[in-house]
Amino acid sequence: MENPPQNLQSIIDGCLKNDRKAQRALYEMFAGKMLVVCMRYCGDKQTAQDWMHDGFISIYSNIKQYQNKGAFEGWMRKIMVNVSLDHLRRNRLVFDDNEEAMFAVYDDSQPNQIEQLSAKEILQMITRLPANQRTVFNLHAIEGYSLVEIAHKLNINEATVRSHYARARQTLRTMIEKG
Repeated sequence: MENPPQNLQSIIDGCLKNDRKAQRALYEMFAGKMLVVCMRYCGDKQTAQDWMHDGFISIYSNIKQYQNKGAFEGWMRKIMVNVSLDHLRRNRLVFDDNEEAMFAVYDDSQPNQIEQLSAKEILQMITRLPANQRTVFNLHAIEGYSLVEIAHKLNINEATVRSHYARARQTLRTMIEKG
């Protein structure tokens, strides 16, 4: 069996030609990172693996749309996030706009204890958040979407996004304080 190409551009070129070896090399190169992305949205490894596989199918199907603008890994990450959001929507993740008044205050301070936690510990805490909070937290704090962009992506109002984000941060603070 011939070795797959090691250079990312040659792997992308192979994927553009539907070369199975190149697709396999791309998967092996990025599966770990993309699994982490999906895990942040669903919270369990088996589901995350299913979502990740769907994401790679979407990547292979849409690779012609990548225009070498920005990092390829970032383009892949965006697809994984969108696949995860699609799964959440299909599973009827509901964002309740009536909750907004309770947590409308947006607090952007950082807890000091977080600096002493490993990335794995933080990921585990994030996966324990309720689905609505976890989704908004991931989109804003990790993926870098603005609150307005998140509201648009999830088809909810911005106050609800702020509410879920504030709740997620408070829940994470409580988890951190309890150790």
